[in-house]
Amino acid sequence: MRTLHEYRWLWLGVVAAVAVPSLGLGARLAAILEGWVPLPWGRVGVGLLIFVAMAAVHFRSHWVASLQALGAERQRTHAAAQLLSEVRMDGSNGVRVIKENLDIVAGGSQRPQEAELYLQGAQAHAAKLEQVFERLEGIRLRLDDRSDD
Repeated sequence: MRTLHEYRWLWLGVVAAVAVPSLGLGARLAAILEGWVPLPWGRVGVGLLIFVAMAAVHFRSHWVASLQALGAERQRTHAAAQLLSEVRMDGSNGVRVIKENLDIVAGGSQRPQEAELYLQGAQAHAAKLEQVFERLEGIRLRLDDRSDD
């Protein structure tokens, strides 16, 4: 049934191409065409013109649907790119803070209590990086779901 629905304009064109000349609805145009080409080619020409018009409507409707799908995909891709950019920035900031904290502790100029605070900060940012990777996985899953459609 879906195939019939997708090709409805072509089917309508076939039916109209047969019905219009057969019922004499395009008699005037057929008479003009028969003046140029003999025999019943005028009626065939009318039917062909009608079919070509319906085929043009069919292909235009598919073209418009394809353009709409491409536009929607472009918007989804842009949104995904922005999400990935935000996640990358969060990850970069977390890595930078961890590195700075570890460099400070490695310098050895802190008292043990301060060094412990810097290490705790590094651990907290490491936990934040785990959340960043979970967000990346969520984005990947959403993109996979969209590509299945």
